[in-house]
Amino acid sequence: MTAYELAAALEGINAKQREQRDFIVQLCDGVKFSILEKITRIPANWDGHELRELIADHFNNARSRLLYDKRSKRRRDYDAACLTFDLL
Repeated sequence: MTAYELAAALEGINAKQREQRDFIVQLCDGVKFSILEKITRIPANWDGHELRELIADHFNNARSRLLYDKRSKRRRDYDAACLTFDLL
């Protein structure tokens, strides 16, 4: 999706969707800045494989503890919504 297509898609969102968008942007920016402030310590021989894992680890550290238990109702509801709405 291009930046233009994304802007067009976000044009008609409601207040709750704007709140969700803002949360996503803040979370992603936080992870991005957390990694970039450590850029001088990342081994020079790392390529996309290690960097992807580092990024995934940072996002994993930012996960909500409420969804850790795979048997909880909230986690089951989350999993069902991801399947129903093709979110993953």
